[in-house]
Amino acid sequence: MSDGAARIWRERYELIDLVARVGPSSLWRAYDNRLRRTVGLRAVDSSFPRLHDLQQAAIAAAHITDRRFANVLDVMGPEPDDELIVITEWIPGIALREFLGDPMTRHGATSTVAQAARAIASAHAQGVTHGRLRPSALMLLPDGSVRVRGHGIDAGLYGRDPDLEPVAADIHGIGSLLYACLTARWPFTTDVGLPVAPQEDGRPVRPSRFVADIPASLCRIIDTCWQGGYATAAEVAADLRQEAAVLTERPPRQFLHGRRSRVLASAVVAALGTVAVVMGLADAASRSGDPVTAQPRAQGLATLVPAAPSDERRLPLVRVEDYDPLGVDGENPDLTDYAVDRDRMTAWTTVTYDDPYLGGKPGVGLRVDLGAPRQVRSVGLKLIGANSDFKVLIGDKRFADPDKYRTFADVTGAGNNILLRSARPMTGRYVVVWFTRLPWIDGGYRGGVRSIVVRSG
Repeated sequence: MSDGAARIWRERYELIDLVARVGPSSLWRAYDNRLRRTVGLRAVDSSFPRLHDLQQAAIAAAHITDRRFANVLDVMGPEPDDELIVITEWIPGIALREFLGDPMTRHGATSTVAQAARAIASAHAQGVTHGRLRPSALMLLPDGSVRVRGHGIDAGLYGRDPDLEPVAADIHGIGSLLYACLTARWPFTTDVGLPVAPQEDGRPVRPSRFVADIPASLCRIIDTCWQGGYATAAEVAADLRQEAAVLTERPPRQFLHGRRSRVLASAVVAALGTVAVVMGLADAASRSGDPVTAQPRAQGLATLVPAAPSDERRLPLVRVEDYDPLGVDGENPDLTDYAVDRDRMTAWTTVTYDDPYLGGKPGVGLRVDLGAPRQVRSVGLKLIGANSDFKVLIGDKRFADPDKYRTFADVTGAGNNILLRSARPMTGRYVVVWFTRLPWIDGGYRGGVRSIVVRSG
């Protein structure tokens, strides 16, 4: 990247991590300083021979309105800086490729690919095809959803695969994704980061030949995708949804009532989210470990630590209040005591939003009063949901402007339990937990705090 290019887009976007570099293309996790959110930033040098086609594919993908995609937010260049910049949503999940160390359950595989097929069908209805469906194109989120990324862009960079008519290529790819989910192997010799499935006469053998209990109906769906038997992705999605319904074993529903019960239900959902597979599928919960562990990162004075030293002293919290300086009605002020009542099953939560970025508000939060200026060494939080972005702010006054506080830590991708500690303390009377991105919980986006502990030492 030239300095000239940096002067153009770095006025708004700050590079954080290099995710991948392939040939003339590099993908970064970046931060949008204007809208205060994490984004993906792909830079492609103007020497790329298919740059114009790639640009047009990115522009076409930007018109997709379905939330099941990693949406293209902006396309810049290649003039005047001799590079194409594509800004996309940053998806805080795990790629399907990374998850497939073992075959998924039949229901898990069917439900996952059904979601992807419905998304692809939606894009086709808007005149946009993906062109290169691979396990890396599917992101699995802790809210139980599947997001599709690289729409048109992957094919523009690396070519359509397989080399079929665009809609047929996507339908073929859906069948291949189902095969991969059922077997943890890619059916063809193309390198996608998975082992290649057994071959017979130059073709992948049926998944039921080497993985037990795969229904013949799922094998037929795969074959029909590959043989051109489906005219639309919507037809594939319908068949997959029907198969998933047959395979589902639904637990009895339990209903909770009252304000305290609603908070309890949120906490239970969040707790289950830390041990269940990211798709939210009950039949996948028997897997060992947590395959979708949030990967939090902290910037600022404090860093993430596993435990606080025993000699640190817990500071009293004199008062706790919601902090919504840019809102109108507040953020559940009647629930704030739940963040400090030492009951692990209750929580203060934000109100529910329609999008993770709070409908355009820079943030909302919770503010605690230490009673007097104190030296803050560590802050421990138990949160609701997974993959929140937030800041811990410290100040001497109850500022209405969050920018007037000092940043103790800036955390992205937070899990349920976070402990932040600084080598040198920061002094202040007020500690603010300032959410800038909210997780999906029970039908909407909201964040929350089950417990906050502030220590000095």
